[in-house]
Amino acid sequence: MKYFGTCFRITLMQRLRNVKSWLILLIVPLLLLAIQSATAPQQVSAPVQVGVVLPEEGGEEFWELLQSRSGTVLTFFQTDEETMNRNIATGKWDSGLILSEDFAEKIETADTDRLFQICVGEGSAVYPLVRETVSACVAALVRIPIAEQYLTTSNIALNADPDEIRARLEQTLGEEDRVQITMYTPDGEPLYPFQLADRGTTQFLRWILSMSLLIWLLLSCCDLGRWNCAGAAKRLRPMLTPTAAMLPRLAVDSLLGILSGCIGIAVIGDGFAGFVAVIGYVLLWSSLSLLMAHFPGIWQSLPIMPAFAVVTGLLFSGVLVDISAFLPAASNVIRYIPGRLYLQICQGSIPMVLPLLAAAAAGVFLSILVDKPVKLEFKDNPSYKTGLFIDVCKEYIKDLNRELAIVRKNIPDSIKL
Repeated sequence: MKYFGTCFRITLMQRLRNVKSWLILLIVPLLLLAIQSATAPQQVSAPVQVGVVLPEEGGEEFWELLQSRSGTVLTFFQTDEETMNRNIATGKWDSGLILSEDFAEKIETADTDRLFQICVGEGSAVYPLVRETVSACVAALVRIPIAEQYLTTSNIALNADPDEIRARLEQTLGEEDRVQITMYTPDGEPLYPFQLADRGTTQFLRWILSMSLLIWLLLSCCDLGRWNCAGAAKRLRPMLTPTAAMLPRLAVDSLLGILSGCIGIAVIGDGFAGFVAVIGYVLLWSSLSLLMAHFPGIWQSLPIMPAFAVVTGLLFSGVLVDISAFLPAASNVIRYIPGRLYLQICQGSIPMVLPLLAAAAAGVFLSILVDKPVKLEFKDNPSYKTGLFIDVCKEYIKDLNRELAIVRKNIPDSIKL
């Protein structure tokens, strides 16, 4: 392992003397901190928009209750189902609500089964608040029918006039008893609406961090490819495969990427799940960089790829636009895109790191398969007629290949990987 340690140490010192390395380590976390400060929960300027599809008949009282709960965090818009789906898919609205056609009848009978349906976009941040707000409005509507059923079935007001019971209940269960929403996190801490709305900004910060790490590793792949084609790497070929020779340099770039990502995760505040996501994400793209560095035609085109990577990541990550809504046939493929898996892990789905690690292992395996060990081959011109000389040359080539195999087997420990 002395070659790995020596090459790792030399490459690390070179990277630390390079301005580009400090940019990835410090500039990205500072950028995340600046964006997070500029979009603090207390400075939310526009409420989250939610579409509401009312039935053809009924639902007016429910709509009035929703309107009364609109404020600085949520705003409800009455619309049709097609418009609602389009605005959710394009990211204009956070989520939507569809009331059942027999909404009024179900409210009168206190039947809350399949009373409404919530449509959630891929980048939705406040749908729990939408769900609880809608549930509170429904509870306010069914409080009197539920109380009537209880009084009737329990024989408390068996012979009373139903209209009199309802009037008495409306007087007793007034506006002062309307349902209030108080949310808490799993550990018992209060969760305020502004904090819930701020999760959309957090998702965007995660995406910025993932794109920064991807660009860093793509540029590192270019450096790795150039080094692999240089004379120093070629002189190592009789003793080391290209994958083994490039591995220490790649490990340095991966380590710097992980350190930068962990600093960014600390700024965002994702905790353990965020650190796991960064490690899995960096390992995946590091293995792919190792594979791409074997092919000059690929790594030479990578300098023009960052802009394409940013646009593609923005489309398929689901942060602003859910592209799977327009390509339902490809939804099962889109869900396993590395950027989307990274965002899911940051949200707490830690087992989703397994596909990233499996893909990283596959990348290393393919890199080993494409390694081409040094082997001499003798080629002669068919028109050459001196058979004895050709036989001598073939035997000489065989001896050289045997010597190369012995050298590879008996490399001194000072340079052995």
